[in-house]
Amino acid sequence: MRRLARLAYLLLQHPLHLHRALVRRGWRLGWLDAFRPFWDQVRPPSLPLTDYASWIWLEYHFTARARARHPAGDHFDDPDWQSARLLSYVRRRELHPLRMLRVAWALRHCRLVLEWGAGAAPYAHFIATAWPLRQRVIVRDLPETLLRRYQQWAFPDVEPVGPPDGVVCTEVFEHLDDPVGMARQFIAEARIVCFDYVDDGSPARAATLAAFIAARGTLTGPDPRGLYVWVSPRA
Repeated sequence: MRRLARLAYLLLQHPLHLHRALVRRGWRLGWLDAFRPFWDQVRPPSLPLTDYASWIWLEYHFTARARARHPAGDHFDDPDWQSARLLSYVRRRELHPLRMLRVAWALRHCRLVLEWGAGAAPYAHFIATAWPLRQRVIVRDLPETLLRRYQQWAFPDVEPVGPPDGVVCTEVFEHLDDPVGMARQFIAEARIVCFDYVDDGSPARAATLAAFIAARGTLTGPDPRGLYVWVSPRA
């Protein structure tokens, strides 16, 4: 009932973006309170999280330090980049809580879902807090990163029983040297794959990936947010 009530709240307030306004004004901070125990385990002693303003300042602080060392762009091994990304992803997840609604609907008949390259695990979070149907979600990402530590803390690993029948892979393919190779692994086992390809200046790579996946099932999309849904002939 609690998850159903939250979903109803999110749907009702969405046209007015009320939830987003409450978060930005610091009037809705349950998500920050839930995150704080993890942050207290990993933060420098002088950088606590107290309110929304401190969250924004910390994002800026870690991003500025990382850019000073790596002006050419992201450097995934840099601890400041990892802290900035974690804070940014968790905040974005809270500001856009319905981002995973279409994904959850597409995967509603799946019993075991793999969220690959999960970041702050927006799909696992949506399923756990605002989706009335119960579903097991496996969260995976690059090992030995702060994001991965957070995932293991917030969403303890589920012992898979067989391969997943659904896959969520957002904001991942554009970072891979071989996105088609990764897609081949997903569609070999899953019945439904939800993915996107963020514009990285290489439209040919995105087109090649979409064509490869479309040739092996039914592909719909992209929707206005860039989401594709692939359904296997086995579904």
